[in-house]
Amino acid sequence: MILNVEFGTSAIRTTIVDVLPAPGWAFQIDKAGGINSSVDIRYESAFYKSKFSALYKPGKTVIDYGELKKK
Repeated sequence: MILNVEFGTSAIRTTIVDVLPAPGWAFQIDKAGGINSSVDIRYESAFYKSKFSALYKPGKTVIDYGELKKK
């Protein structure tokens, strides 16, 4: 995944530039970011699923690669 993060004086804008899943994997964007908003993407293959989440906010950055779970 490629994110663009623009830092302002009171806000951070996060934009998804591209999502490049591994062969055999599909993705769905649940939240596409925005100003002080998170990016949430779900990944699924025939046997597994995972979720990626990133939040860039003034004073707080949280990146969660999720847990790879068997379906």
